[in-house]
Amino acid sequence: MSFIAARVQPAYHVGDPIPNFSAFLLDGTPVQLRDYAGERVVLNFWATWCVPCRVEMPLLQQVHERGDVVVLAVNNAEPPSRIVDFLTEYDIELPVVLDEQGQLQAAFGIVGYPTTLFIDEQGVIYRVQRGEMSAAQLEAYIME
Repeated sequence: MSFIAARVQPAYHVGDPIPNFSAFLLDGTPVQLRDYAGERVVLNFWATWCVPCRVEMPLLQQVHERGDVVVLAVNNAEPPSRIVDFLTEYDIELPVVLDEQGQLQAAFGIVGYPTTLFIDEQGVIYRVQRGEMSAAQLEAYIME
């Protein structure tokens, strides 16, 4: 499995429309961001070796389980076996987007982990969070 295409410009900011991208989930399912048109999306960029990601991931799992927003966890260029081990260890069942060559990370201007984009129902970025979020911050950002 590999990244299909991203027709995006680097470094997206609050107020920018989010571009579509096509990739694969960890389970091999193709995914496009436009599949979630009309829904709020939490797009989280992370890595298994990232200590703040390890703290934040269970919070994202709780939001995912509620089902009131879509949570997509974009992993950068790590082997699927390492991702599966991480998800198993932390009891995480989030949809994980594979960014096997780091093209999504580069296209979105991601330079540190975790970085999370909050996208509204119209497909516009309404918050960019660089660094770890607390549960209270995550909830507040979702409710904006």
